[in-house]
Amino acid sequence: MKIVLRWTTNLIIIFLIFVIASSIFSLVQAKLNPKAIPSFLGYRPFTILSSSMQPLLDEGDMIFVKPIGTNEVETGDVITFWTQEEVLVTHRVVAIVQEEDGGVGYKTKGDANDIEDHELVAGEQLVGKLVWDIPKGGHVAKFVQRPIGIILCIILPFILLVLSEVKAVRAFFRRRRKKTVA
Repeated sequence: MKIVLRWTTNLIIIFLIFVIASSIFSLVQAKLNPKAIPSFLGYRPFTILSSSMQPLLDEGDMIFVKPIGTNEVETGDVITFWTQEEVLVTHRVVAIVQEEDGGVGYKTKGDANDIEDHELVAGEQLVGKLVWDIPKGGHVAKFVQRPIGIILCIILPFILLVLSEVKAVRAFFRRRRKKTVA
């Protein structure tokens, strides 16, 4: 039973280190270049803010987008792109259009929408393609960014981790002292 508990504790510690490291990495990236979209291991996380892609994606889902080249986009792909109003949108490609200047444009539409988007998405507006999503993960990410979330999800587990390690070290030295006395 102690082995299972130890393994579980180690997995939680590794997860917390990963979360803290990715948060710090994203914060540093955001501070260095506020206009750039932070990425981690080549994936860019976003939170879905509307229901235009239901039933595939719901409001509050967290998605991970991988940057791809314009020649890699296919009809049916779900892409994230910048609109001309500088808003990020995630919609499905319903058609690929060859433009007069030789470039490629994409007609897009939200799965829950009745009509296609008005603007043609140009290649330079493309952020990437949907790779995977975490249902309601955006709510968790938003919670962790608030002060109470930072306390409950980062500081409190860190304190518990430190206390656990202090307890283990004290127990080690007690056992060692008993062996030397005996």
